[in-house]
Amino acid sequence: MRECIIFEITMLYMMYRRVCNEENIHKRHCLHVSSENIYKRHCLHVRSEPIPAQ
Repeated sequence: MRECIIFEITMLYMMYRRVCNEENIHKRHCLHVSSENIYKRHCLHVRSEPIPAQ
């Protein structure tokens, strides 16, 4: 399933990375939070409208 767009995944990555840097969280937690599974899950959760399959 690739409902998430690369741009959105990149933006989420930057957001999580910034949060990790600002809050000084351990690297282990940062890597866990910014995993690809979290990207997809978050993107699918946030997006209410269906994305056309390509």
